[in-house]
Amino acid sequence: MAKVIEKEAPTAVEEDDLTDEEVAELEKRYQEMVSGKVKTHTREQSMRLIRKGIKG
Repeated sequence: MAKVIEKEAPTAVEEDDLTDEEVAELEKRYQEMVSGKVKTHTREQSMRLIRKGIKG
């Protein structure tokens, strides 16, 4: 099974998968996150917010 997964799963991201603009946007968002400019949520917090939204 592991050999099948290794064979099918990509081992490296192609350099051309993202444009320079996309990479710049991801870098900007990452820097905002690590600087504390934007708030992130744990998985548990996200699930709680989703459930709260569904219940109304």
